[in-house]
Amino acid sequence: MIVIENGDPSLRAYLAEAVSIFLGRYLNLDVPFVHRKSNSIRIFLKDHKSDMDVPPGIRKNFGTLDYTFKEIRSKPDFWTSLVERYRLQRYERINLTGMYLNPFSRGRFLM
Repeated sequence: MIVIENGDPSLRAYLAEAVSIFLGRYLNLDVPFVHRKSNSIRIFLKDHKSDMDVPPGIRKNFGTLDYTFKEIRSKPDFWTSLVERYRLQRYERINLTGMYLNPFSRGRFLM
C-alpha cells in the first residue's frame, strides 16, 4: 500500500497516477483499489503478471495517462518545444489544424 498525503490535490492525483504506472510497468504490480480522501490518496497494490504495458486496474482507477507519457517519450523534442512556446506566450496561443489553413482542403475556402 502507498499513501500520498497533503499538498495540492491535483499534484497528489498526478503523483499517485505516475507512481502507479511506474509500479505497474516495471514491478508487475496492479492497483485493485484506490481510496481517496480530502487530503490523501491510499493506493492498494497486488502482484500482476501480464504482457500488457500497464495493468487493467491502473487504467480503471486512474485513466489513461500512460498513453500521454508514451507520446511524450516518443517525441520529446516536439513536446518540449510546444510547451516552451506556450509558456513564453503565457498560454495565449491558438493552434489550428492544416485543414483550416489550406483554402482548398475539403472544398472549403477561407475568407
